[in-house]
Formats: sequence, C-alpha cells, structure tokens
Amino acid sequence: MTDEELAQHARQSLQTIRDFCALYDKGSHYIAFTLATEIQKFLTAGSNVRLRGSKRFPTLHDDYTERNLLNEHKLINFRVYSSEPPSLECRPAFPDTPFPVKLLKFREWWDRDVIFRASAAPPDWKNPITVPLQKAEQVPYHERNRLTRRTFVEQTRNKFGAHLDRDVPELLDQLQRKESLGMVIAANINGTIFNTADGTLAKAPPVGSGDAMG
Repeated sequence: MTDEELAQHARQSLQTIRDFCALYDKGSHYIAFTLATEIQKFLTAGSNVRLRGSKRFPTLHDDYTERNLLNEHKLINFRVYSSEPPSLECRPAFPDTPFPVKLLKFREWWDRDVIFRASAAPPDWKNPITVPLQKAEQVPYHERNRLTRRTFVEQTRNKFGAHLDRDVPELLDQLQRKESLGMVIAANINGTIFNTADGTLAKAPPVGSGDAMG
C-alpha cells in the first residue's frame, strides 16, 4: 500500500471508532466492548503501525504523587449538575482538563503510561471507599493494581469484545461496580448536601466519549 492508501485506511478506521463512540453516547453502552476491539486493531494491527511512528500521543501531565491514597482515574473528571434531582456526570478528561497535556511516543503512551491506579486499600478491605489509617495495612504505591492503555483495552477486548469469557480479570470486575471510584463525591446545592454514598447524587448517563479520542 502507498502512504496515501495507508492514510485513507487509517481515516476510515478512525471514523468507525467515532461512529461507535456516537452510539455509546446515545445509550448503547455495550458497544464499548466492540469499541475496544476496534481501538486495539486501529493502534496495533497491520497498516497503521507504519503511521504511528511519526506521531505523538497526548496524555495528562497529572499531579499524582506517592502520598496519594485514593484511586487514580487519570482519564476522567466529574461534573455535578444542579438538576432535579442533582446528578453526577463522568466525563473524559480531554479537552477541559485543568492539567497540562504532554505528548508521548506510542510505546510509552500505550505500554507504560498508567491511566488507573488502585487505592492503598488491600484487596480484602471491607469498605471500598475507605483506606486503612495505619501505614502498615496500606498497599505501597508501586505495588497497587494499575492499568495502562494496552492492558485496559486488551483485557476489555479479550474478555468482552472478541468473545465473552466466563472469567473476568478482577480489576476489570471492580471497575464495573458503582463504588469503583474509590471516593465519595459530595455537592452543596442551596444548602443541601448530595453525595454518591447514599445515592442522592446519582450518576448521569455518560456523554462525550468521542471527545476522549484525542
């Protein structure tokens, strides 16, 4: 294939991904599993490999430190709407992040950049939104479960997208639960406190997934 044919093939693949994102935003949330298959194919298979060598890929230059004890969700942020009832929306961190963006070579962006890190709570900890107070009971920062883009996309593809497995990786299973944020988000609206712990601040349907394609 010529360079132009490769570029046209890449554009068509990217359009397929955008179309799937639009379906997701309209409420077809299970399309995310097929989307993982398309993303992995677009980034790692065949003709597109030649194109990515000259590209740089954006990621957040976040301010997480080893002192952080909570879950780290690098690619999402949160917006609270004072509707009736109030709702919490999870949004892609691009494009309205307060943090600067840095550009990485593909392998660093795909294989090494951590997009999720679990909290300092051990796996058998009873309450999913708390962390042990004693340092001896906490999981050290560099030993916590984490996901890169590659592991997240490949596990989602292999377990849900390409075929449906009976066994699901523990970390993926945890991330599907409503308490997976690992924190309580609260909002004071006209003097009344609403929060995610008691359900008074409910999650709104996700929107804008296409904005995260960056």
